[in-house]
Amino acid sequence: MTAEREAVVLVHGLWTHRVVMAYLAARLRRAGFATYGLTYRSVRADLVDNAGALAALVARLPHAVVHVVGHSLGGLVALACLARHAPREVRRVVLLTSPVSGCEAGRRLSAAAWARPLLGRTCRIWTAPERLVADGPYEIGTIAGTRPLGLGAMILRLDGRHDGVVRVEEARYPHERDHIALPLAHSEVLVSPLAARQIAAFLQSGRFLK
Repeated sequence: MTAEREAVVLVHGLWTHRVVMAYLAARLRRAGFATYGLTYRSVRADLVDNAGALAALVARLPHAVVHVVGHSLGGLVALACLARHAPREVRRVVLLTSPVSGCEAGRRLSAAAWARPLLGRTCRIWTAPERLVADGPYEIGTIAGTRPLGLGAMILRLDGRHDGVVRVEEARYPHERDHIALPLAHSEVLVSPLAARQIAAFLQSGRFLK
């Protein structure tokens, strides 16, 4: 099956809207994919509800093969969708700077009274994370960032290599098919030609460019 007949669903992160995925969507269309964006309630709905919204969108698409790219919290939504709904159409998934193995920044923010209203129903994700295992023939690639610009650098002062929000080791998924770390900040990956090339490569081949 050619890329022209395959689709990609892009899932944004916390506090944002599908419009932030517009650059990546354009680059993936140039690579031959049909693209769709999911807008979900990142603060007011929980992981279960948002995973269900993604599963419903995938089921409506007129494509035999669907890939998913989830940024930050959107990657957790993607994994929860695979774990809970096991959509048969999904083949490959890119977790883009997603804290799939814990999130120190999220835990520390959840402990701060001023931040809890901003996190809403995502608080539980950071304080009592669900172990998300996507059983099935899914090929999952993870991308971490190493440019320490953002909330973690300015306020939380994270240790080790991180992208300003998520540490490199937190972006690793135990059952990943491939992984790459890029010299980009947490939100910078959304408008980076380098990240776009790597995402397209994984969706096309199941491997990043190295």
